[in-house]
Amino acid sequence: MSVGDENNGSSKKSAASDVACLTEANEPVQTPQKRQVRQGEVNCRWLYNQVQASRGLILIDTRSRDEYEKDSIPSALSIPPMENCRTLVDVESKLLEEQRFLFSSKRRKLRDVVLFGDAVKKSLIDDGNDSKSDTWLRKLERFIIDDGLVTSVKLLYDGFLTFKYRYPFYTTSALLDEVSGQLTRTMSGTHNLNYPNEILEGFLFLGNMWHAQSKQVVSHLGITHVVNASLDVGNIFESERVKYLNVTIKDRPEADIGSYFDTAYRFIESAKRAQHGRVLVHCTQGISRSATLIIMYLMRANNWSLVTAVNFVMASRGVVYPNQGFVKSLMVEEFRLYKGNSITSDEVDTMLQNLIPDRPVPLQVHLNKTESCSRCHKMFSLLEWKHKCSYCRKAFCSKCTSTRLANPDREKSAASNGAVDEQRPRRVCQVCVSRLWQINLPRSRKGLQSRMQQRCKHLNVNSLSTFGRTVCISYFEGAEPHVIMDVLKIRFGVKENQIIDISRDDGEPIRTVEEIVGLPDEAEVFVSVGKAGNIQEHSQRGSKQQLHGSSTTSKFGSSNYRQSFSRHYQERARQRFRRELQSPQDQFSRDRSSSEGVVDTLQQTETYGRHPDAPRARSFQMDTSNIEANSEAPSGVEDPEVAGRKFRELWKLSFPSMGVIEHTELLKIERPEILMDVMLGMSSLSCGALTLQEFSQRLIELGYADSDRQAVISLLDTARRAAGTVAG
Repeated sequence: MSVGDENNGSSKKSAASDVACLTEANEPVQTPQKRQVRQGEVNCRWLYNQVQASRGLILIDTRSRDEYEKDSIPSALSIPPMENCRTLVDVESKLLEEQRFLFSSKRRKLRDVVLFGDAVKKSLIDDGNDSKSDTWLRKLERFIIDDGLVTSVKLLYDGFLTFKYRYPFYTTSALLDEVSGQLTRTMSGTHNLNYPNEILEGFLFLGNMWHAQSKQVVSHLGITHVVNASLDVGNIFESERVKYLNVTIKDRPEADIGSYFDTAYRFIESAKRAQHGRVLVHCTQGISRSATLIIMYLMRANNWSLVTAVNFVMASRGVVYPNQGFVKSLMVEEFRLYKGNSITSDEVDTMLQNLIPDRPVPLQVHLNKTESCSRCHKMFSLLEWKHKCSYCRKAFCSKCTSTRLANPDREKSAASNGAVDEQRPRRVCQVCVSRLWQINLPRSRKGLQSRMQQRCKHLNVNSLSTFGRTVCISYFEGAEPHVIMDVLKIRFGVKENQIIDISRDDGEPIRTVEEIVGLPDEAEVFVSVGKAGNIQEHSQRGSKQQLHGSSTTSKFGSSNYRQSFSRHYQERARQRFRRELQSPQDQFSRDRSSSEGVVDTLQQTETYGRHPDAPRARSFQMDTSNIEANSEAPSGVEDPEVAGRKFRELWKLSFPSMGVIEHTELLKIERPEILMDVMLGMSSLSCGALTLQEFSQRLIELGYADSDRQAVISLLDTARRAAGTVAG
C-alpha cells in the first residue's frame, strides 16, 4: 500500500470516528427490537413427520463431534459443546467452514430450529440448580433465542437414541450403503424415497401409492396390513403375507365412501389385535380418500369429535384435504356416533384450513344428564322445558331456542326414512343462528291452498362484519316481517341498546319492516349495527335542556316511532348533504355511530294533535340556539353560512375526536359508495376501533381499487391532521 493510500485510509477512519462521535453526541443509537422466538418441546413422531414433509427445519446435533460422525439424523448440523462462548457469534466463529455457511444469519432467518442430543429430563428443566440445568443444549437454546432471527426453537426431549430406536432406517449409519440422492424405482416410475407419515405411534401410517409400492418402506416400517384406497395400484406384496383391504372408490364428492367405514374400521382393529401389527392406509396421493378413512377411525377408536380428528391428522400430514362429499360423510358418521355435530356445514372450509381449534365431542352423548340450559345455565323445571337445537343438538331453554328454522339436511334424511313429522320446523339455538350463512325460514302456518301457492324468495344480506361474504335468508311469501327482523338481530348480534340500519344495494334506506318482505327475489341489502349516541331531550317545561344516553332497540320497534321518522329518512349518499334543512322550529334527532359504520340521521319530527290533559310526549332535538337568530330568513332560502354552521355542529357532535371535513369537499365526491366509505372510516377512527393504517390495510384486503382507497384515505388523513392541529 502506498503512502497516499495509508493517508486516505486514516482520513476515512477519522471521518468515520467523527461521524460516530456526532451520532453518539446528538442522537442515541437505538438497538433494533428483536423478534420474540417461540419455544417448545417435541417428540420423535413429530420430528419424523416434519422431516418427511421437508418443512425446511434446521436440525442441530448438540452431542460431541465423534458421536455425530458415528451416527446422526440426515441433514443435521453438528454444534458440539464449546468453551468460552457467550453469544451465538462466538459459536459461529468456532464452527467448521461448511457448518458456518449452513448456519449463517442469512440462512437461519425466519426458520424453525430443532435441537437434539441426549434425552431431556424433566428434572433438569424444573430443577433450579444452575449446575445441572446449565447444559450445552440449554446454553445453545438461550444463544439462539437471544439472537432473535429464527421463528422458533424446539427441543427433542426423547433424545437421539430414542429416535434411532424407533426409526433405525432413517439415520446416517443406515444410509451409508446408499449413494446420496439415490432414486428408488417403483412400478409406476422413479421417485425420491421417503416414508409415509406416522399417525398413531408405531401402528397407523398414512401415505400415497408410491409408498405402497416400495419394498423398503414396507420392510422398514414393518407393515402387516394395507388399506388400498387407490384404483391405480394393485396388492403388490400380498404374496409376502401382507393383508390387504381394497376400497374401490373414486375421489369424487358424489362417491359413497361411508359404505366402507365399517369394513375399514374392523380391518384396522384386527391389525391392532395381531402381534406387531402395523397398518398403512394409502390412496393415490394420500390426501383425500385415505385421509377420510383415517379420520373416521380416530373418531371411533378415540371417541374424538370431527374437528379434533381432522386437526390431529393435519398436524401429522399437512397435505390432508378431503373433498366436500367425504366431509359430509364424516359429519353423518359423527352425528351417528354422538347425535350431534361439532361443526356446521358452513365451517367446513375453515376446518380444512386448520383454523378451528379442537372441539369436544357434542354434548348429546350426555343429553339425559343435562339439567340446565347450555347457554344461560337456567335449570329446567316443570315451567321451564328442555328443548334440543336442530343443528348442534344441545339442550337449551325456551328463550335461548326461540328461533324456528327449517333444516333441509334433516328433512331429506327424515323423508327418506318415512318420518314425516321430522319435516316440520325445529328450534335452533342463538349460537347456531349466529354461525349460519344459509338461513331457511319455514312456511307460514296457513291453509293448505295458500301454502301450495307460496313462492320461495331469497334475501342476500351484506355487512362489514361478514368481510364480503353474503348471508342468504330464504323465506316464503306471506312470511311475517318481524320474524325476519328477529333472525337478523340474532345473526348479527344486535343487543338491546343497539340500532340496526338496513338499506338497499343502491343506498336507499328501508324505512319500515314491511318493506323487507316486499323486496324482489334475490334482493341484496346492507346491514349496519351501532350504539345509540347522545341526544338532547326537552323537558316538559321547555326551558331547560339536558343530554342523556338513549337506550333504543330497532327502528321498527314502535309504530309511532316509524310514523314520526318515515317522511324525512336519511340517505346514504351525496343527496343527504344536498337536502335542504327545514325551518328552525323543526326538531332534529339522534346521531349514532358504531364500529361497523356511521349512520347519521337528520330527521324531522311532527307534533301530533292530542288532548290538553294528556301527558306530553318526549321530543328530541339538537341545540338550535345558533340558528334561531336567522329564523326570519325567507322560507325556502338557506343562508350558506348558517348551513355550514349547522353542518359543522352536527359533525362535531358525531365525531368529537376528529377534525371537520367541509361539506363542499364532500359534495365533490361523485360516487355515493366512496362517500359511504369515508363516513365508515370516520366512525372507526373516531371511536378508536382502528387506526388509519389498519383501515387502509382492511380496504386492501376487501379488494378496493388503489384510486378509490387513496381518495378515502386522503380525506380521513385530512380530518385526522385537522384534529391534531386543533388539539395543539
